[in-house]
Amino acid sequence: MYLQGGPFGPAGLPRCNMQHQQYMTGEWEMIPRQCWPADNLELGEFGYAYDFERNCNDQVHLCKPGASMCGLKAPVLARWRWQSALCSLLTFSAELFSAKIGNRFVVFVGDSLMVEQFESLKALMESQITRKQDWDFFETVHGGRFQVTGAWHLVGHGNESNPSHMSHIFSPMIVPGWRSTLSKADILVMNTGHHWHRVDPQFESYHTMVENVMLAISLDFHGSDIVFRTSTWGHHDCATFSTPVKDVPNADHDPYSWLRAIYADSIWSDMAPAHLPSNINFHVVNTSLTMLRPDGHVGVMVGSSGKAWEDCLHNCLPGPADYWNWLLYNALVS
Repeated sequence: MYLQGGPFGPAGLPRCNMQHQQYMTGEWEMIPRQCWPADNLELGEFGYAYDFERNCNDQVHLCKPGASMCGLKAPVLARWRWQSALCSLLTFSAELFSAKIGNRFVVFVGDSLMVEQFESLKALMESQITRKQDWDFFETVHGGRFQVTGAWHLVGHGNESNPSHMSHIFSPMIVPGWRSTLSKADILVMNTGHHWHRVDPQFESYHTMVENVMLAISLDFHGSDIVFRTSTWGHHDCATFSTPVKDVPNADHDPYSWLRAIYADSIWSDMAPAHLPSNINFHVVNTSLTMLRPDGHVGVMVGSSGKAWEDCLHNCLPGPADYWNWLLYNALVS
């Protein structure tokens, strides 16, 4: 059961200009508790009670209450709302989003955080979904198709678990699995960054990767909109946080190059005007407001063997990833 709701700015404020990223000024505030009378599930800010078991998949490792802290934290996580101080954002509406997308094909490409965003969108769009195919595809009542494809670095064939293949990472070859999809997509949503520290710790080849991806888009993409979602920050010792924070944590200890990935994001907007056709709408969805949410991470995970570890990059659902989709919704609908 998924209902519709959503965040909003203070009454009387102008509509946010998504290109100017005015929505970044604000703070997280807690909303009153809301429960669904039938089963006492939390509705949360976006109005859905997340079905952990039904929406869990092996790509995300977030959902099952017995496997992480998310099951315990979900009722509280769902009650935090971003309150923009300068402008007002559209309330999320699955019906309106489905209608606006129409029968277009929306493709998400990236790493496990993009899969996480896709899982969130499935929950937000539940009332409009008519067909699901495995974990990576769904279709809406208006014929819109949504698909997610894993590509950690966007280019190359290998991954860091197979270092012998990583020499291809710097070649101008887009992963075949999503380059063939690129020509069919009407809207492309992308992100990469948090796997780069293992193959190129200084991000020296990131600029070349962006250039190669934009070349492939120029050749193969026939759609209308390209969206780059910015990278998010992990928080060390995230299990110790129970609320949002006011300031971004200190980055002196950054073994996974989280900060480098965030700095590299600007290359996309810098290069887009010169490297993408003028008929493509290029959007940057800045998700750094969720960098103030160390409480939203998975935290302690317990594997099937009983071994525990801490995941301070991925997020619980419901949680911060819902806001990535809220901002994506505002970028595309408005």
